[in-house]
Amino acid sequence: MKIRGIEVDPNDFFAQTKRFRVYLGNSDKDGPVILKVAKTFDDNDVLNEDAATFTRLAANSQEIDEYETSLGGGNRSRFDLLFASLLSTFVEASQGDRRINVYRVPDTKLSKLLPLSKLKADYEIDARSCVWMIGRILKFYILFEKDKMDGKETVARYPDFYPEDFLIGPERHRVIYYNYSGGEDDSIADGHIKAIAKFFLEWIVVNDEAEQRLYNLLKDFSEHGRSEFYDAHSNLYALASELWGRGVYYPFTYRVRGTIAWQKQKEEEK
Repeated sequence: MKIRGIEVDPNDFFAQTKRFRVYLGNSDKDGPVILKVAKTFDDNDVLNEDAATFTRLAANSQEIDEYETSLGGGNRSRFDLLFASLLSTFVEASQGDRRINVYRVPDTKLSKLLPLSKLKADYEIDARSCVWMIGRILKFYILFEKDKMDGKETVARYPDFYPEDFLIGPERHRVIYYNYSGGEDDSIADGHIKAIAKFFLEWIVVNDEAEQRLYNLLKDFSEHGRSEFYDAHSNLYALASELWGRGVYYPFTYRVRGTIAWQKQKEEEK
C-alpha cells in the first residue's frame, strides 16, 4: 500500500500501543521512514501530542546548535542525533481520517536499529558498554531542561522513561528517541534518573574493578537521583573519563542470554 509516496505493508507493524501502530516504510523522497498510525479517528489526539513533542525537541536542539555555532571553535553538542526527525504529520482521508506521523532517524540506517527493550531481553552486556547508552539517554533529557534554563518555564517537564521509546544502534553507538509515551506536567529529575539507572543496573555484568566503580555510580543514581540531568550526565562522563579516557571507542560487548561467551560488535567499516 502506498500513502503519499510512502510504501508500507499494513499487515506488518513494528510496534503498537493501545492507540496507534508503528510501521516501517519507504518514502520515494526520504527513503526508510517510521510511520505512526492512529488506530481510530478518536486516537488522533495522542499523535498530535507526539508531533508537538518532537517539534519542541527539534526547536530546542536547533537553538542550542545556533548558539554553539555563534561561539565558533567548531564544538557542537549535536542533540539532533538523539531523536527522530518529524518529517510530516497529517490526517489521511483514505485511512478513515486517522492521523499519521512520519519520522526519519538521524545519521544511521533504520535497519541497524533495535528497540532498547529487545536488546536487554536478548543480551547481557558488560558494564562499560552501557556508558554510551545511558550517557546519551541522560544527554537527551537535558533538552527538556532548556526551557527552564532559558526562563521560559519555571520547571522542567520530562517525558517518563520507557525503554520501548528508544532505538539503539550498537555499531555506531546510536541512541535515538522515537516515541513519546507521556510525561508529567511538573516534575524534577530525581525520579527519572533513578528509573534509568535501575534499568541498566538490572542489565549489566561487572567484570573488573573499573566496571565496579561505574556500577557503584549507577547505584548511587538509582538511590539518590540528581537534581538535574545535566548533573547526572556530567558525573557519568567524569568517572568514565577517569577510568578509560575521553573519546575512546569501545565496541559493544555482549553475550546472548544463557551463554558464557562474550562477543564484540565493532563499528562497521566506512
